[in-house]
Amino acid sequence: MRAMICALAIGTIACGAGTTSAGGATTASDGSAETFGIRNGARPQPRLITAGQPTPAQLDAARAGGVRTVISLRADDEPGQAWEADALMTEGVRFVRIPVHGAEDLTEEKARQLDAALAEALAAEGDVLLHCGSSNRVGALMALRAFYVQGKSVEEALAVGRASGLASLEPQVRERLLAACSALGRC
Repeated sequence: MRAMICALAIGTIACGAGTTSAGGATTASDGSAETFGIRNGARPQPRLITAGQPTPAQLDAARAGGVRTVISLRADDEPGQAWEADALMTEGVRFVRIPVHGAEDLTEEKARQLDAALAEALAAEGDVLLHCGSSNRVGALMALRAFYVQGKSVEEALAVGRASGLASLEPQVRERLLAACSALGRC
C-alpha cells in the first residue's frame, strides 16, 4: 500500500522519513545522505550533520531543512568562513565556534566543549550542523568525545570518528586515544 502511495506522489518528493543504517548514519528514503550537498557530509546520528565548510547556498538549504544550530570548528583566522556567523545570526540560527586549529587542538578539553555544545543544541529544536573545513577535524573531535565522554573503546571511538569525517588525522587521534587508554587503564 505504501509503495502505491509513494508511486502516486507528485514530483520527486521522497516518501518516508529516512532510515538509520547499522552504523547509525541516517539516510533519506532514496538512500542519499540528508546533508544538503555539503562536501563530506554525513549523518552519523539522528539530528546531527557532520561536514566540511558549507557554502552560503548550502547553509540556506540547511536552515530551510531544519538546521537550527551550526557548530564550527574553524578558527576565526581561517580563510573563507568569516561571513558565516553574521549570516546565521540574521537568520535565527544559533552559531557556536569551537576553534580547532589542527592536531595540536585535539584534546580532551575540546572534546568536552564539543559535547556540551552538542548536548545543548540537541536538547533544543532542530538539527545540528557540525563542520570544519573538510570534516576531518569534526571526525577527530567526535572520536575523542566518544572515548572521553561516552566511554567507548579506542576502536569504537575511531569508528565514530570515521563516520563523522575522520581521515588524515586518524593516526594522531589513534595515538592520543591509545595513550589515554593506557593512562586511564581502559585498554
